[in-house]
Amino acid sequence: MGTSRDPHAKENVITPIKNSSSNFESITKKFLSSPQSNQIKCPTCGDLIDFNSGVTWQGPDTFTCCGCARLLSMRLIQRALKDLGVDW
Repeated sequence: MGTSRDPHAKENVITPIKNSSSNFESITKKFLSSPQSNQIKCPTCGDLIDFNSGVTWQGPDTFTCCGCARLLSMRLIQRALKDLGVDW
C-alpha cells in the first residue's frame, strides 16, 4: 500500500531562532541597586527595610523583615516603588 503525497504541501522546515538583542533585567536586581531600596518601610513595625543585609529571602518573591521577622512579599516593593514614582 503506497502513500500519496500532496505536491502542493510545503516541507517541514526547521528555522533556527536568531539570538535576540534584548536582555531580561530582573526587577529585584534593578531595585536593589537603586537609591530607593533603602526608603521602604515595613508595614508592621515601621522600620526601614535594608534589602542588602536586613532581610532573609524565603523564596523568589518573599522575604522577612529584620525588625519584626514578618513574612513580606515583593508586592510591597512594587507598591512602594509606584508610590515613590519609580517607573520600571
